[in-house]
Amino acid sequence: SGVSFVSLIAPTEELFKTTIAFYKGLGFEEAFIYDRTLPHAKREVDHCRSSERESWLQNQVSQPTDSVTIKIRHVHRRFGSGAVKDNASPNYKEDWRGATPSVALYTSNVDEVISRLRAKKVEYQLYPEKENPVEV
Repeated sequence: SGVSFVSLIAPTEELFKTTIAFYKGLGFEEAFIYDRTLPHAKREVDHCRSSERESWLQNQVSQPTDSVTIKIRHVHRRFGSGAVKDNASPNYKEDWRGATPSVALYTSNVDEVISRLRAKKVEYQLYPEKENPVEV
């Protein structure tokens, strides 16, 4: 057994906070927080040395084997400056999926994800069709 997770780098505090808020808005919950500035904080082997702070978010599922962990890492700019790149506005007539690296997460409720993205006014694309999508 082991831990599977996705690690996302945020080189600014603002991006760190907004990334956490985005995933919480999709239903993830904060399972663990590491902040190196706190006097009681102890870096463990699973904390990255370059992390100023980490927030581990998990989805709530009935089976632990279906759990997904997203580790949001606030990394000082000198380590994470290449982590964020401005993207041009997407071309809505083309498939975005191959345009940049991506991670796919499974959900049993695609409609709920679509509803939450729509409520937050986040741009998204459905595949293969709008009426019965299998990917968002």
